[in-house]
Amino acid sequence: MKNFFGGFPGGRFIGKEELESVSGVLQSRTPYRFYGLSDPTQVSALENTCCEVFQRKYSLAVTSGTAALQAALFAVGVSEGDEVIVPAYGWGSDLMAILDRGAVPVIAPLDDTWGLDTGALEGCISDRTRAILAIHMRGSPCQLSRVCEIAQTRGIRVIEDGAQCMGGLVGGRPVGSTGDVSILSFQYHKLVTAGEGGVVLTDNSDFYERAYRFHDLGMFRRSGDPDPEGLESLMTFGLNLRMGEMHAAVLLAQFKKIPHILARLKQVYGLGLDAVDSVCKKFSLCERRLIDRTERNHAFLCFTAENRQSANQATQALVEQDVPVQQCGRIDAHHFRAWEAFLKRDRRPYRLIATDQDSDLLERSLFVEINAECVDFG
Repeated sequence: MKNFFGGFPGGRFIGKEELESVSGVLQSRTPYRFYGLSDPTQVSALENTCCEVFQRKYSLAVTSGTAALQAALFAVGVSEGDEVIVPAYGWGSDLMAILDRGAVPVIAPLDDTWGLDTGALEGCISDRTRAILAIHMRGSPCQLSRVCEIAQTRGIRVIEDGAQCMGGLVGGRPVGSTGDVSILSFQYHKLVTAGEGGVVLTDNSDFYERAYRFHDLGMFRRSGDPDPEGLESLMTFGLNLRMGEMHAAVLLAQFKKIPHILARLKQVYGLGLDAVDSVCKKFSLCERRLIDRTERNHAFLCFTAENRQSANQATQALVEQDVPVQQCGRIDAHHFRAWEAFLKRDRRPYRLIATDQDSDLLERSLFVEINAECVDFG
């Protein structure tokens, strides 16, 4: 099998541009975002770039996608005892960020995108629901427009988690541009990477200010300004989630490569799909088609089998062809059964609306990561 598969799209394109960008920060001897021996510029430049790329008014760079989730939940006012709806397939960060606010996760059913089942969403809402966390999984957008419609009628905020779908589209607009607050991750698995890092995106000035204070210990400092003084120096609760200049420098170099990375992913996606076509036909694997293929970021091939046996057989056949396939049904930090087990052990309140039907969907589903660096097109 040709080397069409493997993941880490941003990491595969780290090169001299990133080295030169970081070297400039080190030469300035100013790795901190607010002050130093010279004027720091990289984090602010990254935030401006994110506003342009994701069509947002406000952008806040933070230390990780998890930090971005924490800041987003704080920004929209999630507090102790509130409920936050989250789909039954995501990442442990989505669950932990909810718990960090003292909120109650409401684990909701899935549709064929492995995102929130909008047909079941109304039944998950209660008078305690403060926010809905909509997650775009494995490179394909969820039904976010419909989620936002439902939320708006109920006065509920929507947080868009686009960590696994940067470069995808929602109704022709970039993933990251649609929720009341959106977050993206720059961890090593992601479309562009600095190893770690994240961003909070919004068009709401109040949400931006709350997120900003949260990421800087309750303060609202700007580069070159003195630290605040007086009894109101700390305006809100906050943590230290600030991104440093070196991470931002790497990301500024990576952002320039996004068009190239997306083009390569799309090209290799088609080749990879052809390479596994015989296995798909033999075991009746259905490529996930609920979302138009043009809306994806093409970082993953995603399939669903008719039953668990076919999924297991297809997985074995792909492994024998050296295709690094992964099954969604494995119990790890992505799977709601692992979340449920943790919540019970830790004696945390939660509501589980997802059912065995959602477990079955995940056990029948599998994905393969695309290698955007592949050059063997012969």
